[in-house]
Amino acid sequence: MTKGKNGELTPLGMKIILLYCVANVGMMVLDTVLDQYAVFFYAPRRTEGGAAAGAVMAFAPLVLAGLALNFGRFMDALANPIVGYLSDRTSTRWGRRIPYVLFGSIPMTIFFIMMFFPPLQSESKWNAVWFAFTCGGFLFLYTLVVAPYLALIPELAKSSDDRVKLSSWHAIASMLGLIIGSVATGVIVTKTGGGTNGIRTMAVSMGILSFATIIFTALTVKEGPVTKEKVAKISFLQALAPAFKNKHFLIYIFSISSFWLGYKVLQSSTIYVCTVILNKPEGYVSAIMAGMLVVLLLSIPLVFTLYNKFGKKKLFLAGLAMMMLFSPLQGLVIKAGAFMDATLFYHIIIALMGFPIALMLVIYNAVLSDIIDFDEKQTGFRREAMYYGIEGLFTKTTRGIGSSLSAVLFALFGLDAASGSAFSGITRSITEFFTSVGLGAGPATGLLLAGPICAVFSLAGVIIFSKYTLTK
Repeated sequence: MTKGKNGELTPLGMKIILLYCVANVGMMVLDTVLDQYAVFFYAPRRTEGGAAAGAVMAFAPLVLAGLALNFGRFMDALANPIVGYLSDRTSTRWGRRIPYVLFGSIPMTIFFIMMFFPPLQSESKWNAVWFAFTCGGFLFLYTLVVAPYLALIPELAKSSDDRVKLSSWHAIASMLGLIIGSVATGVIVTKTGGGTNGIRTMAVSMGILSFATIIFTALTVKEGPVTKEKVAKISFLQALAPAFKNKHFLIYIFSISSFWLGYKVLQSSTIYVCTVILNKPEGYVSAIMAGMLVVLLLSIPLVFTLYNKFGKKKLFLAGLAMMMLFSPLQGLVIKAGAFMDATLFYHIIIALMGFPIALMLVIYNAVLSDIIDFDEKQTGFRREAMYYGIEGLFTKTTRGIGSSLSAVLFALFGLDAASGSAFSGITRSITEFFTSVGLGAGPATGLLLAGPICAVFSLAGVIIFSKYTLTK
């Protein structure tokens, strides 16, 4: 609801909803491009004679590129509760949130584009340092923009009905951004020559597009000034401590973190499976992801129907359990060649994962809302911003760990493990074992192991969330 001419509350109009949600499209585009292309840009791999061979340049060792991304994710995670706390205490005539969105988007875009222009045109550890610096700066600034932006939801939408409506359109905007970031980007990469130059052109285009959407929202959505008595006065620790005493929140946060950890290992392997195992150009990853996104979109209405019948807890557990069952199928991509085309098989298994991911994306916010309501009953205070900030701290850290873990996994078992390393005997034995049981492909074994690794973390999430008792 918004204020009418006489100060009365009126329902939130579609104009404000759409103006607000435009920025979320661009924000999701940047996050998707980072996850899908950044490490591959710095450490691409091709099978000999593979598609676009020679069109790519390696800028940094694979493990260092993964660690650089992990550093960026750590900066992102660290910024979440800090930015949330600062935004709550800000008081300007433009409001508490819009100034961060408006002025933070400029340096954020600059850092994003800089990330794809490393200083040395050859493989070097100094390029990995550049990746860590630009990625860390970008993700810190990304949180500086996104955290206050999300905090606008309860401020723009005052009633429960308005919040559901705004959150629904916000989710649709997220899906649009995900489609652009996963599918349209591949088209741009292919149309601009592929390889290093294609990815770089795509990244610049997406950076400009995202900046335009964020600035549009910042200049058109009006946030009223906040009176001094409404600005938070409590200390950072006073705002932080209650969440870690809430057992329901701790169960939830470790469960959702397990999901993201496993999913990021799997997601990071997708572009490498396309180029190394299936021998496709890097832009083909968009076709693979398109199938998953179609299933995800079609699943959302079904999720709401299932929610009314089974409740949140069962659907949350079902999402984790299905990820645990579907993700190991990636290990059979090579084996699938005996009975069907390997590329078609990979399309099918990635598409299947759209349904459990839809379950998780729809349900997890509802679970967290229940936890925040429970905290209010116990303490008498609403701490939405801090709870979302702590969730961001955990989930973004584990997403970063997942991405860097995948890089280590690929280097040890799948792409370029050093034959003289201390681990070479162990990795060779493990590689030979998985190859013998059909879950390996010699130098590509690490890619196929990404699915089983995802399943292990999903199982951990199932075990942890089974202890959750707040809702059905």
